[in-house]
Amino acid sequence: NIEVNHIGLTQSRKDTLFTWLNFFEQNKDIFETYQSLEQLEKQLCALKGIGPWTVNYIAMRGLSDPDAFPSADLGIIKALTDDQKKPTNKTILALAESWRPWRAYAAIYLWHSLAQKD
Repeated sequence: NIEVNHIGLTQSRKDTLFTWLNFFEQNKDIFETYQSLEQLEKQLCALKGIGPWTVNYIAMRGLSDPDAFPSADLGIIKALTDDQKKPTNKTILALAESWRPWRAYAAIYLWHSLAQKD
């Protein structure tokens, strides 16, 4: 049994962590056998507490998927904000279609662009 009460997680995040651990225990080969990012997202988003941002971040950083794109990332939203008008997730995803199959590189570029704005 893993003790997480003293690491500053909310109860919701603890629940998500244990949901993930239980799922992963039963599906240890999930990252070796996934067929597509869309299929992985559908499978993992079925778990309470895991959403598209998490799946795309895992795919981008952990699986080196060049098309993963955490579109709801606050840094990406900030980088694409124009004159204080934040783009919707739908707008971001539509824009990112033209960046396929290299959207992960676009995400890194957008994060890096924030350092240039300061």
